[in-house]
Amino acid sequence: MNDGDLEQKRRELVLFVGRVNDPAWRAQMQWLRDACELVCCATVSAAEKWLMDTRRFPGTVVFGQPHRDFFDATGIQRVAQLLPMTRLVSLEGSWCEGSARSGHPYQGLQRWYWHQFQPRMAHLLGPGSLSSGNRTETEHERAIEASRQSLPRGSGLLGIAARSRVTYESIDHACRLAGYRTNWLRPGTVDIPTGLRAIVVDTKQISDAERLLEQLPGKSSDIPRIVLANFPRLADVKKLSIDGRTRVLAKPFRLHDLLWLLAECIDEGEVARAA
Repeated sequence: MNDGDLEQKRRELVLFVGRVNDPAWRAQMQWLRDACELVCCATVSAAEKWLMDTRRFPGTVVFGQPHRDFFDATGIQRVAQLLPMTRLVSLEGSWCEGSARSGHPYQGLQRWYWHQFQPRMAHLLGPGSLSSGNRTETEHERAIEASRQSLPRGSGLLGIAARSRVTYESIDHACRLAGYRTNWLRPGTVDIPTGLRAIVVDTKQISDAERLLEQLPGKSSDIPRIVLANFPRLADVKKLSIDGRTRVLAKPFRLHDLLWLLAECIDEGEVARAA
């Protein structure tokens, strides 16, 4: 992230409503504090009071929802009426999964699970995104619009640990679109090429990821890793990421999510090595 991008993000005022210290998004909140000017209110009523007292107008309001129906829909509607031009986001915990089908999802909000938050919020806060977040758009329309956006660029060599050539080639194609080169780390690989900037590990279930990471050659342990897995749970993600070098991205994912996370991991790895 260059100084210009950081300054752009710091100009954005974001209002967070909900449990700031919820374990499901502790890391997300720390990232948000670094990425923008953040104001936190525990309840919708407190948020309404802050808005009326300060007369400030955040560009984005994030509602932290640990489980279904955590907020009363009328309260969210009141905030929406106070801020007709503000983008509204629902940051959702694992207990909210499936609510779009069987629950009562809030209308006019972009809904992101905790493990999707950083890359999508980064896009929302980024340059040229002031028109993003139309409340009348459907999730399908937002996905189409996201596919038209420019992708985060990168360079250098990546390792892709995948069981099949088909899987490797699909990830390889995505990474090459952003400017990377790749090398297939087949099962049983005993050596890895020098100069790898990051490793992408594809697995079906996150419970298999630890074993797959252990099978990588020892000298890969200092290289940033991104694990692609179905239905990640908070406890599993914490266990994998305790080394400070491993991140988890849930399937299915947007291409932008993967490439943004790759760039972040590579930047963090280079900063850590320089220190």
